[in-house]
Amino acid sequence: FGMTGLYCYDFGGDLVWQKDLGSYETRAGWGTASSPILCRGRLYLQIDNQEQSFLIALDSNSGRQVWRVRRDEATQYSSPIIWENSHRAELIAGGMIYRSYDPETGELLWQLDMAKGRSVATPIADGDRLYVGTEFRDRGGPDDGGGFLFAVKAGATGDITPAPGESSSDGVAWRCPDSGIQMASPVVCGGYIYLFERRLSIVHCIDAKTGSRIFRERVPSGRPFWSSPWSIEGRVFALDDAGTVHVIEPGQDLRVLKRNEIGERTWSTPAIANGSLFLRGVDSLYCIAEANAR
Repeated sequence: FGMTGLYCYDFGGDLVWQKDLGSYETRAGWGTASSPILCRGRLYLQIDNQEQSFLIALDSNSGRQVWRVRRDEATQYSSPIIWENSHRAELIAGGMIYRSYDPETGELLWQLDMAKGRSVATPIADGDRLYVGTEFRDRGGPDDGGGFLFAVKAGATGDITPAPGESSSDGVAWRCPDSGIQMASPVVCGGYIYLFERRLSIVHCIDAKTGSRIFRERVPSGRPFWSSPWSIEGRVFALDDAGTVHVIEPGQDLRVLKRNEIGERTWSTPAIANGSLFLRGVDSLYCIAEANAR
């Protein structure tokens, strides 16, 4: 719960353990947004703030600290992920400098200078490619810049930032400027990357292999997109803040197949588990599933 603490409960609602990770000043007092990630008995948390940012790994059964590393970052909002590729498992943490860590030890594996910007969207992985980006900022602040989307190769080491004037390096397959990445995390489907803007109902489509832009279009009858899109069975699903899910078929042009409305404002990203889709609106929680699903 933000700076309040970390709590572990069993399914009966009884407290198993709790952990105080400290309370720190955040940018403009906005608080935290990064979610914890669970993998192989360990819980990873990215605690970025204005005082002493750090990344920490805890034993998920006891809350015991396994390792902790300092981060040279101010307040950021994206959540870390575990990227399991053909070379190794990596813990990816966003920021004005994206970094990869060894999940076992916290050792830094590689870093990538994002040319500033604000890290809100969570990185996504597709096999041996990792896609990371920061939102473009132009507010007269220290993070002005960004807006790039990078494709990182598996097995990268060291500083993989492309040289000035270059769009690739030993660890970077391509760099796409003005990608449109904002609050919503990207989604990969049918060989394309889709990024939805939070203000103008615009979707950007980028070729996942080359980084070239396919199109930038306004979603018909769309509203701002705050929650992250998802993909099932070769289709992209994007939920806008009016509570409408836009079903998109991947391709060279924007083709919206259907619009499904729940009639309630929504900002949070849906959760998918056991064949069910969970949507949280401002007043209600919805579970959508096949009639015979359990």
